[in-house]
Amino acid sequence: MIICNINEFLTKIISSKKILMCLDIGKIKTGVAFSDPSKKFSLASKVIYAKKNDLIIQIMRILEMYEISGLIVGLPKNDDSSFNKKCQSIKDITKNLDFLLFDNKINLPIFFWDEGYSSIEAMDKVELIVKKSKNQKKIIDKFAAKVILQDFLNYINKKNGQI
Repeated sequence: MIICNINEFLTKIISSKKILMCLDIGKIKTGVAFSDPSKKFSLASKVIYAKKNDLIIQIMRILEMYEISGLIVGLPKNDDSSFNKKCQSIKDITKNLDFLLFDNKINLPIFFWDEGYSSIEAMDKVELIVKKSKNQKKIIDKFAAKVILQDFLNYINKKNGQI
């Protein structure tokens, strides 16, 4: 279920020892990251190469492999926090995923999080790991998902007085 209120989302996921999953959805590549069970750290996982329907099927496979308490989806808002065409595409993909989850009787809370410049921050991190090459472009999306998720985790831990 897509949740717009962060407090409602936190109520559903905070007491669970299950991990969070984060998606950085792009046109062709989608980065995936996971939290640790204590929801303090994010870990870059993989890059999925797929478009809309194939992407949803691959996400469902990942959800079957892990015990996920909630899903964070990065939204690339404009500088003034308004939505753009890419935001609408990501929301549409997420709604389709939500319908499939509902059809399969999977009650997974989904929350959108502003991904503000996560790819730029991820590129800085990737440059430290991989020399500038084509490999950077192959892995940048999973590090962008990691950055988005870590930003969310920092926010909730600060809100709960854990930082």
